[in-house]
Amino acid sequence: MYQWSFKRSKRDDRTINLMIAKAEKIASGAAPLRKARFLKVTGAAKGAGPGHHRPGAAAGCGVTRLHALIAEHAPPQWADLDPAQAAARVVVGIETDRGPWVGALVGAGYTVYGLNPLLARYRERHSTSGAKSDAAYAHLLAEIVRLDRAAHRPVAGDSPTGEAIKVSARTHQSLIWDRTRHVLRLRSTLRDFFPAALAAFDELDAPEALDLLAQAPDPDTASRLSKAKIVRALTAAGRRDVPARANTIRTVLTAPELRQPGPVQEAYAAIVTTEVALITVLNTQIERLGQVVGEHFGAAPGS
Repeated sequence: MYQWSFKRSKRDDRTINLMIAKAEKIASGAAPLRKARFLKVTGAAKGAGPGHHRPGAAAGCGVTRLHALIAEHAPPQWADLDPAQAAARVVVGIETDRGPWVGALVGAGYTVYGLNPLLARYRERHSTSGAKSDAAYAHLLAEIVRLDRAAHRPVAGDSPTGEAIKVSARTHQSLIWDRTRHVLRLRSTLRDFFPAALAAFDELDAPEALDLLAQAPDPDTASRLSKAKIVRALTAAGRRDVPARANTIRTVLTAPELRQPGPVQEAYAAIVTTEVALITVLNTQIERLGQVVGEHFGAAPGS
């Protein structure tokens, strides 16, 4: 839904310009900072002590105002409808498909569409300018749900279990993608100064690879790794045929190869250490969050 007032927009612009002018005077020394005031507090908020403001209370007030606004502008013929039927006729376009606002709107019975107003095919209909404007985005959301909602899927009201699955699974996916990006960065770094590591380890995010790279992040240190340390890393990772694998890895790491200059190699080694630490943490958190996702799936009906 969309409501815009030219008069309100001009008043807001004038207020913002006055605040900018005041800030510039303070920055240039033309006005003292001590008595400057950028926000006027009136009404019941005056005299409120620390911690008085509660974001949840503000959001609830906003939802109340929205319901009142919809009731005020509803067609007269809706007055005889059941509240649930009237709410079902309200179509809302919003820039996200999750969060407390979306949950409140869906719970109220409105048809909610989570949309991205930055899509070029929609912006170009109304303006060729790339400038950002909240009012323009609100107008664009209203036009999308008015003209093109058949091409979009409304946000479905999930049960608490379904919402928990969606939230945890989405974050689980994001962590896996983050790990992939870090593994690619690690691979690119090793290719530039330590290609033997790529030959020694098939999977850079494997536990034994991370363990050994943490101990030996550069070719000089890796060439001095003992077979016992390699065996311990492979055993801790639960690998089979440990002695043969250890011999293969040690042979690859001790083979002569070209080296980068000392300072350059140290810089690359620091990058490897950082990436290895990040991937190790991501592995732990991905496994932990995967268990949470599995628990929620198990609790869902019909799973």
